[in-house]
Amino acid sequence: MKTLNEFRNIKDTMCWKEAALTQLKGFEDLAERLGIALHIVGSHVSKSIRLPVVELQINNDIFFLRDNFGDVNLCVRAENPIDLPLADLLQEACQECDWNWYLSQIAKCRGYTWEYFTDEEMDDPVILHVYKKHKMEPTGKKMDWSVLRDEKDRWLKRMTDPSWFCHNWSSGTICWEGEFGPEAKLFVQYHPYAEGIRYLVPACALKPYVRGTRDFALALDSLESAELIIRRVSRLKCDTSK
Repeated sequence: MKTLNEFRNIKDTMCWKEAALTQLKGFEDLAERLGIALHIVGSHVSKSIRLPVVELQINNDIFFLRDNFGDVNLCVRAENPIDLPLADLLQEACQECDWNWYLSQIAKCRGYTWEYFTDEEMDDPVILHVYKKHKMEPTGKKMDWSVLRDEKDRWLKRMTDPSWFCHNWSSGTICWEGEFGPEAKLFVQYHPYAEGIRYLVPACALKPYVRGTRDFALALDSLESAELIIRRVSRLKCDTSK
C-alpha cells in the first residue's frame, strides 16, 4: 500500500519542494483531526513534482483530495443524498457574493467580450458580429468582431440567468437558492482540475453541488475549506474558531 513517505523524495533543486512537503503534512494533520485513516489512491503532477491523491472515508461517505498548490480539489461521494442548503454547506468555504459583485462581473465582461459592440448591437439578438476599426491599427483597417449564437443568447439573459458566467467568463458556477436577483445570496463553485481523481469517479461526480445530490466536486482555496465541507457532509463538529 502506498504511503505519503513515497512522495517525500523530492530533489533539492525543485523550487516547490518545501511547499510540497507542507502539503503532505497537511494531509496527515487533516486525517488526524478527523480521526480516520488516510489512503493514497493515485497521483498527479504539479510544478513538476509528483503529488498524492488521497482518499478519506467517514462512515460510508468518501472524499478524494488533491492539492495543486494554487487550489485544493475535493470530490465528494456521499452514501445518501445531501440535504443541506447552499449556505449551510458552502459558507466560509466557497466564495460568497452579492448582487453588486454580480453586476461588476457583467461590467468586466462587457468591456472585454463586447468591447466593439455598441449597447444597441450588444442587446440585439440578431447581431453576432460587427466591423470596427481596431484601436491599435494605425491604418484604420476594419476588423470583424464576432460571438457565437449561444454566447449571445446567454448574454441577453444575463439579468435573470448567470449561465454566461461559467460558459464564457469563468471556470466557476454561480449558484443560489430561491429567486435569482438583487436579494439572492450567491455562491461561486469553481470547477476542479481533477487530474488523478477523474479516473476514480464517474463524470457526474465532478459537477457543482446542488441540494439532494450524492456527488459533487469543488476547487477550494485551502485544505481548511475542504475540511469544512467534509465535516458538514459527514455531520462532524466544525471548529468555528478558525
